[in-house]
Amino acid sequence: MPNENYPLPKLLRYFREKKQMTQAEVAEQLSISRSGYANYESGRILPGIEHIAKLSKILDHDFLFAYSMSLKNAEQDNYNLIEAVSDPSAYQAVPVRKETITDLINQLKEVPTWELELLKTYVQLYCNEKNEKEKKNI
Repeated sequence: MPNENYPLPKLLRYFREKKQMTQAEVAEQLSISRSGYANYESGRILPGIEHIAKLSKILDHDFLFAYSMSLKNAEQDNYNLIEAVSDPSAYQAVPVRKETITDLINQLKEVPTWELELLKTYVQLYCNEKNEKEKKNI
């Protein structure tokens, strides 16, 4: 079952489109069917570590961190550990104080550059998707 908490599917699609490749072209290089690769992008199936390594080369991006986060979330889903917050809009209701922002900035200073780039990409994808959904609702 697809899960919006998995960062990997969105990143796979983003970097495939950035390289102007079709799902069929990527699937061919992985030696799998187009529908098999489509399952990766939809989040129905998480690729194995061998395919992650190949995808990193094909799409010129290191997907290992996103893979590990998706795998971690999948394991948590299997054990029903992600039930604390079922409504993502609950985060929007939390008031943000200046101290909270300062703490976040200080924490980000400790994050390695390559992880910051991955976070930046994921935030951009999230914002783009949110904006597209809002445009459709107008």
